[in-house]
Amino acid sequence: MTFPSPINIPPGCPFHPRCPLYALKGKPAECREVPPLRPLSGAANHIVSCHFAEESPAVLESPVGSVA
Repeated sequence: MTFPSPINIPPGCPFHPRCPLYALKGKPAECREVPPLRPLSGAANHIVSCHFAEESPAVLESPVGSVA
């Protein structure tokens, strides 16, 4: 896996170049904006900054609280 340069952060969501949902969803326009911090539904005291957090494979395949 390659990581983005910390001095050359991509525009919009900084994770979109390596996000599997970005490609699967056909490079959606939402990813051109930085996602706001918001509570993850169903996870007390857990906030996310992701347009597709509830659809993320890491969230769907892991018990709540085990994803760092």
